[in-house]
Amino acid sequence: MSILVEPQHLPANRAEVTEAWLRSTLATHPTFAADPIESLELHNLGDGMGQLSELIAVAVHCESGETRDLVIKLHTEVPSMHAIAMRYRYYESETNFYNLLAERIPMRTPRIYLAQFDPDQERVLAIMESFKDWHSPDQITGATLDEVTTAVSHLAGLTAAFWNVSLHETHDWLNHPTSDTYALVPAHYAATVDAFLEQFSAALPASARQAAPAISRNFSALLGELSEGPQALAHGDYRVENLFYGPTDEFAVIDWQLMMTTRPGFDLAYLLSTNIDTALRRQAEGELMDRYLDALARHGVQDYSRGELESDYRLALLDISRIPVIGGASCDMSNERSVALFSAMGSRLFQAIEDWDALSMLPG
Repeated sequence: MSILVEPQHLPANRAEVTEAWLRSTLATHPTFAADPIESLELHNLGDGMGQLSELIAVAVHCESGETRDLVIKLHTEVPSMHAIAMRYRYYESETNFYNLLAERIPMRTPRIYLAQFDPDQERVLAIMESFKDWHSPDQITGATLDEVTTAVSHLAGLTAAFWNVSLHETHDWLNHPTSDTYALVPAHYAATVDAFLEQFSAALPASARQAAPAISRNFSALLGELSEGPQALAHGDYRVENLFYGPTDEFAVIDWQLMMTTRPGFDLAYLLSTNIDTALRRQAEGELMDRYLDALARHGVQDYSRGELESDYRLALLDISRIPVIGGASCDMSNERSVALFSAMGSRLFQAIEDWDALSMLPG
């Protein structure tokens, strides 16, 4: 189990993450108590890399001569995105995940040196292992078939880990379709859908102009559908920029802010509908679904059929639309990468909704 240290102070922004503060914060951690810090190098990671966070890369040079590469993750400085993270308890969820659940899932996550959330000051801080020498695909460009195949195989272990376990009953911070937090989504979707369609109209398929408002009108009923049937733990943001591929077949997943329990298939639908080129999705989707089901069976889920997966997949496509709609309408439109990211996500997702006739799954 990772040993957590108490910080002196949660920084308000990246400017407050100084060498003196970081040295003091890390000094009592057993790793650095045993091998004291000699020097530190800090630099900000690029804008647009984290929509709900600010990131700093750190090289910690120790007296032994070893260098440990870390990442510091703070709350976002974009007010509209910060409001989303607070409204949906995303900072709290990720902090609790690393402290309470990370070691219980069969998936590598970053080693955590510190994870803390201050709800009163609306600040969050995580200091974690870096995967800087590993490969993480560019979501805008899209993942390769090999990359997404690997991601699907590993995903099944996460889905199976808490199959039909009511985690939200023992972890009341965990989002789920009937939680008070998710009850806020329908109104938020309705308030942002017009802005999303206007800001991203050039990137979206024509069908999105009818699909997005239809989903908005029925989102409350959709949440009811998602709360029925088998439930599983979902990463919630299983996109390729949160996936890291090591030099010798290692695989790790970061950024657990959006995690939740919901119907199985959410992470699979999110991965395939927003992270790869539409032509590749259409070509490989069926085979990847079969691979996912086979992997679920190896992990002990024997009673989940292809038909059930397809039904859950179509429902998930509708639910996933809240991410580009609310996020896209709230993102920093002056940030070219953020705009390109939500354009790619929205374009691919709404085409998948059309391809799968997912609107026919709307309740009512």
